[in-house]
Amino acid sequence: MHFEYDEYYRELYKYPLFGIIVGILGFLWISYNIVKKVREDYRFKIKNIFFIVPLIFISFFLYLQFNFLNLGIKKDYDVNTVFVSGEIEYIRSELNSPKLQYEGEVVDPSVITINNQEYYIMTIGDFEVGDYVVIEFLPNSLVVMSINYD
Repeated sequence: MHFEYDEYYRELYKYPLFGIIVGILGFLWISYNIVKKVREDYRFKIKNIFFIVPLIFISFFLYLQFNFLNLGIKKDYDVNTVFVSGEIEYIRSELNSPKLQYEGEVVDPSVITINNQEYYIMTIGDFEVGDYVVIEFLPNSLVVMSINYD
């Protein structure tokens, strides 16, 4: 299985960074409106809650985007890959991760452990714990570019 660097870069760096920028702008806009309303009328009114609820949602959105952002991939290039072989020791689904496209289907990324090191992979496919594999990965972000049987 081979994965595209551009898709990883887009899903793990560009989209979360864009989400963070939009979230910060939304956070600042709502905060500005709350301060403006409080300055106009010192009493807290129930209608001000309509500004606070979106502020909470935007804060949660920002939290998720910061979790999705993989800064290591910014330092990686698809020509700087490293190979490692070993037995898959553990496979963990990444539920709190952006969905990715692989061969036209939406897939849930996973984290695999090989030689006591965790690697981020777009999809595990038919591979299972105990399989001996050779992976090609990016050294800074530990993102798997290809995985094959050993």
